[in-house]
Amino acid sequence: MRTGFKKLIDRALPVTLPVTVVPCGSRNAAFDRFCTALREQPHRRNVLLVDSEEPVVGSRWAHLQSRDGWVNREVSEGQCHLMVVVMETWLLTDPDALADFYQLGFNRNPLPGHPILEGLVKQTVYGALEDATRECRKGSYQKIDHGPLLLAMLDPAIVRQRAPAFGAFIDAVQGVE
Repeated sequence: MRTGFKKLIDRALPVTLPVTVVPCGSRNAAFDRFCTALREQPHRRNVLLVDSEEPVVGSRWAHLQSRDGWVNREVSEGQCHLMVVVMETWLLTDPDALADFYQLGFNRNPLPGHPILEGLVKQTVYGALEDATRECRKGSYQKIDHGPLLLAMLDPAIVRQRAPAFGAFIDAVQGVE
């Protein structure tokens, strides 16, 4: 996933702003790595990005403390960002990128037409991807095989428009909070 996230993020940022993407596997591994980075590299702009797993009510840190038991160690809200609800929500924001990737057999009809997609639950997101790609020559959506390639193809402006949390994340990486 590192390559896909890196390409998407790089395309959303000014060329002069170098970013290191550190995928960590599990949610807890990501949080542990974030805490380590805060201790070992406090001079860097460390930003945590994880799936919210469910709709967020209240602040991001309150959500993570309630859901995962993670304690905010005096870190700003701007250093914590959530892919609402799962990364695949970002994929649904750009139907043209999906169609370009899957080509033959891709069906746009199951994709949600809502202007903002962040309120969708996991089952709706995964179901839309499964239904849209079921008849594709490349096969139906597979996170590990297709996810990084699709992330790299997304138009950051479209993702920002249909998933405002992405825009907040990009602004935080730039230091615009």
